Amino acid sequence: MIVIRLRDSYVVLSQAGHVYVVDPSIPACSCPAFVIEGKECKHIKAVRIKLAEGGIIEDEEEALRVLKSAFIGEQ
Repeated sequence: MIVIRLRDSYVVLSQAGHVYVVDPSIPACSCPAFVIEGKECKHIKAVRIKLAEGGIIEDEEEALRVLKSAFIGEQ
């Protein structure tokens, strides 16, 4: 999963190509599993892992490049 910092929350691009907004401090996620079940989902866990180990994209230009590549195939 790709994690991009967005102000006080994070955008997670899943391996299936879905995009979710995560706030690990609440915790909350916009994915159906969290919204319906209210349980901590894999996207929240992914953000927490990336926060601990590194690997979060914080640079806006890099974030745009990654998102363009993921959605429209631009390099």
